[in-house]
Order: sequence, then structure tokens, then C-alpha cells
Amino acid sequence: LKQSAQRLQFMLDSVPDIAWSAAPGPEFDFFNARFGQITGESAPADIDGWRAVIHPEDFDATLSKFSAALASPELFEDEWRLKQADGSYRYVLSRAIPSTNDPETARWFGTLTDIHDSRRIREERELLAGELAHRIKNIFSVVIGLININARGNTEREAFAELLSSSIRALSRAQEFALQMDRVAAEDLRGLLKVLMAPYGVEGESPVQILGDQVPFGPRAATPLALVFHELATNSAKYGALSTPGGTVAIAVSQNEGSAFITWHEAGGPEAKAPDKQGFGSRLITLAITHQLGGSIEHTWHREGLRTAITLPLDQLAS
Repeated sequence: LKQSAQRLQFMLDSVPDIAWSAAPGPEFDFFNARFGQITGESAPADIDGWRAVIHPEDFDATLSKFSAALASPELFEDEWRLKQADGSYRYVLSRAIPSTNDPETARWFGTLTDIHDSRRIREERELLAGELAHRIKNIFSVVIGLININARGNTEREAFAELLSSSIRALSRAQEFALQMDRVAAEDLRGLLKVLMAPYGVEGESPVQILGDQVPFGPRAATPLALVFHELATNSAKYGALSTPGGTVAIAVSQNEGSAFITWHEAGGPEAKAPDKQGFGSRLITLAITHQLGGSIEHTWHREGLRTAITLPLDQLAS
């Protein structure tokens, strides 16, 4: 038993993280050697003793979270700044888990993991992504401005310029969304659709409803998807359900056996009729779905509105 205890103590003192345990109360009764090595402070016996090593700006917030975890009890996790032996502060990930679900008897076991460098890298990436998104948005704005300048004074050109500018704005929204994807937890295809359908309103206050499964997608798929749904929405606003006050569009997303399925269902608008010939927008949709994303698309025209069924391989969608 003595040798086993020595091995356990050696292991706990050797890991790079700070490890601790606490009896109900909580009364902190164990810290590995890393606590003193990193902080230069003696181990705290109670919660108030942590004030010496937690940044003053972080203490109250993390104490509130930990107190809530103690009362539950439930897994605790938070990020805050830990004072170092030299007086500087570094961000740590603080985790703790209770031994039972009884707040009166639960012991607590926790760790402090240094995440300062990874957090700094993450913040730098977020700053870079924000700057990149801003610059790309400016480029789109310049392109739209050039289109409008060259079309000014010509009725035919102005109509085409407005159509082209509208498509570029949709691409801009999709690109901005794609650049910020790594900053949004558990983002899925419905998130992109909400961004693209925002000009028409989404969810409860809107004629556009977006429902279904969480289907992940990658930045490469954002541009062709933006073109497709912008074209569908534009046509609906001109000739379909979105052109009338009572019209609605339901977009449903699902996945099964390696494929994602998206349905676009219009209702309450004028009777849908198949066009005499395939226009530029229809060809654009087909090319985006079949060539760029390796999927398929099918339109059916019903009295109550257009129905479009899109099938996409999940591996292509996620790349």
C-alpha cells in the first residue's frame, strides 16, 4: 500500500497539470506539487484561499459558476487567469467533477490545465478571420459599385446589374459566414440557410421556415450553396410564393446513408408552371449542384407551388 501510494503521488506530481481534491464543504485537502511550483503559493484550504492565485477580474465570475456546480452537483468547467510565481498571469482551463450526485457527501476532483498559448493563437486566428472577412466584404462592395457605375443610364444594363449585384451580395454573406465557421460551435447547414434567407426573414416571424437535421458542411460548399438558394429565393420573390403576402417556403434538411437531402417547398403563391426553356439561373443551379458538389437536383411544379429536391454527398458537402 505504501509503494502504491508513492507511485500515485509520483505520477500526480509529474503531470504538467495542477491536480487537486476537496472534501464536502468544500475543504481542499490535496494538491500535487505542480501547484506550488507554478504559483509559488501555499495550497488554499477553502474557496476564499483561491483569491491569492485567481485574477481579481475573474474570481467572482468563476466562483459563481463553481458554487452552482457545488449545489447541483455537476461537472464544472471554466477558463480564468492563474497567477504565476513571477507575478504574471496565464489562462488555465479549470475542470472539476463530483464523486456522487449528492451535494452533501460529494468529494471533488479537479485539474488546472495551461491553455494560455492555445488561447492566444485562437484569438489571433479570430482577429485574422475578422480582418479577412472585412477585406473580402470590401472587395464585394467595390465589385458591386463597378457594376452599377457601368450600368448607369442604360435600362437593360441596370436590370442585369441589379440581378448580378444581388447574387454577389448573397455570395458575400455566404463567404463571411464560412470565414467565421470555426468561431461558431456545432454549426450546420441550417445556419448557412438562415444567413442566406435573412433578407426574406426567417423562423417565427417569416414566410421562410428552416427545419430538419443538423448537417455539417465545409467552407468550400458555401459558395455554390449560396448561388443555389439565392436563385431559388429570387425566383420565388419574383414569380412564386414569396411574391404574395400569404406565400410560404419550407426548407427541410435531413441526412441518411452518406447523403444530405434538402427540400424546398413553396405554398400559398401563384400556380407553379414549368418554364418553356431553361434560363441562366436554372443552368447555374444545376452546375453548382452537379459539378461543384457532385449531387443532383429535381424540380416539380405543382398547383400550390414549386418543389425542389436536392441530394448531396456528405463527403462533398463537408469538404
